[in-house]
Parts: sequence; C-alpha cells; structure tokens
Amino acid sequence: ISGVDMAGAVLPPDILAKLVVLHAESQPTALRSQDILKLLELPEGVDNYSETNQWQRSRVNLPQVTLDELTLHPLRLDVTVKGLGPLSFSPSESHLKQVCWSYDEASREFISLALALRYKAPIIVQEELPSKPMEKVEDQFPMYSTVETLQKTSKRVTKNIERGFEIHKLSGALRLAIEKGDTAAAAKIQNVLDELESMDDLPTLEEDKSKLDEME
Repeated sequence: ISGVDMAGAVLPPDILAKLVVLHAESQPTALRSQDILKLLELPEGVDNYSETNQWQRSRVNLPQVTLDELTLHPLRLDVTVKGLGPLSFSPSESHLKQVCWSYDEASREFISLALALRYKAPIIVQEELPSKPMEKVEDQFPMYSTVETLQKTSKRVTKNIERGFEIHKLSGALRLAIEKGDTAAAAKIQNVLDELESMDDLPTLEEDKSKLDEME
C-alpha cells in the first residue's frame, strides 16, 4: 500500500523463485523443471535446494521470476522465469511453509493477495458451482424470495396504500354528508366504499340512521 510491501514481515523477497525451485525439485519431469534446476549452484555435498539450511540458501543464486497472474480456489501461480519463459504451477502447502517466515491456516489466502499486490499481478477467483439446484435454495434460506415475487409484493403494498388513502377520503366525505343530512350523497359514497373493501371500521348509513332521523 502506497509503495510499502505490507507482507514483508511474512514473505521473503525471493519467495517466487524459491517456490519455483521447490516445485521443480518435487516434479522433476514437469515442464522446465530440469532447466530451472540447472540454473542453481548448490553448496558442495548438497543435492537438493530443499536440503539446504537458511545460511546456505542465502548464498544460492536463484532464477529471476515474475508473477504474471494469480488464481485463487485453488491457488495457481502463472509466472515467467527469466531466460526460460512462462510457467504455471500450484504451490503445495509444505512448500509455502518452507519459504514463508510465518505461516498458519489463514496464511494461504493472505499470501496469495500479498503476492498479487507485491507484483501488481491480476487475481482470478474461481467460484465453486452450487452443489444443489436453485429450486432447493428455499430449503436453505427460508427468507429467500425472487425478484418477481418482491415486485408483486411491492405493487400489492402500493395498491393497498392507495386504496387506504382513497377510503380515508371517502370516509371523511361520508361523515360530512351524514352530518349535513344529505342521504343521497351519503348513499352514493357508501356504495363506492363497499366496492373498495369491508366497511366494518367506517361509518354506515345504518349505524347513523338514528342521527339522520333526528335531523329530519
């Protein structure tokens, strides 16, 4: 971040080269493995880079390696070895533990991101396909709802709000007509209200019949 390698306390500066060498030693028949091993100048009496100690490794000339692309899940490194060309491989857990100064269960993802940031390489994340078909999603997520269902619910709520607002206005008009003794207007308003919804909570002509009789 801001030109500072935030993973410097965990990743050695030559981690890519070390991983490439360890990969070549563990898979000697793989592409470019023999050419990579020929570039090493190991101490006398040592046949493999993995057998060297930290003091010996600090004096081994490693190949120059750059990171071209990093893929997650599973982890795969696409690199370029100077003088040899591109190489793609998946570092093992044991190799990562060997080359990192600190390593735990959460380190694999952290190292992957740190490498990509250090070398400014693109990251590709491969997502696993769901093991269950979409029709079984409701079993795992009871609150799951499709966009179509949400849209229908939203429209229904909007209509209910609009109808409630209309009922509120008509209820006020009905009360006013009853108070003025306009039975004809009150009857018309009552018919409209009956069409909108049940009038249990609203004033009706029957409920206010006594009031109208008094006015007459």
